[in-house]
Amino acid sequence: MGTRTLALWAPDWPAVAAAVEYDLPPAAPIGVLTANRVVACSLPARRAGVRRGMRKRQAQSTCSELVVVSADPDRDGRLFAPVVSAVTAILPATEVLRPGLVVAPASGMRYFGSEENLAAAVVEAVADIGTEVQLGVADEMFTAVLAARRERFISPGADAKFLAELPIGELTAEPSLGGEGRTELADLLRRLGLRTLGAFASLAVADVGARFDADAVIAHRQASG
Repeated sequence: MGTRTLALWAPDWPAVAAAVEYDLPPAAPIGVLTANRVVACSLPARRAGVRRGMRKRQAQSTCSELVVVSADPDRDGRLFAPVVSAVTAILPATEVLRPGLVVAPASGMRYFGSEENLAAAVVEAVADIGTEVQLGVADEMFTAVLAARRERFISPGADAKFLAELPIGELTAEPSLGGEGRTELADLLRRLGLRTLGAFASLAVADVGARFDADAVIAHRQASG
């Protein structure tokens, strides 16, 4: 078996961090804003109809009880540090992609006996400090991150199969794994009739390189698993 990657994702981390900082109740609908747009929101806010990308006025009209806070990367990082420490105690090679998302090699952890046991140990360690997370495991980092969003363990060699049916918009799901033009790329691919990651992956590498920019080539490699 080659190297395997474990991804740990704390959903809505900027909103979670804001709730901790301001001692807000779990049921509070929270919207985190940058440049007058929602960049993250809590589950209660989403249930009320708030979405990322909404302007402040639209979000507040959608949810009158919305608690609006400004984005604060320092706050996000500071409050995520205990989570990183808990994971690093088990997986020393942990890499922080951003506050709320870390990845680490999952191979070679024979002490735990299986990837499932390893994941259970990580979840327990993080739960002890009061944080809920989702885990995913796959061969490649991009796949593992998308798997974590679905709480999936992808079998060795099955990355491409898992990715194939996912919508092309998943290229933009995690900004830390792509360039700034990913949204435009996904929109262009849809207009070309390529609506799944598998359809994009089916293009020849040379054609992608000739037609698109460097980040599109990286996205193609990611979509190919």
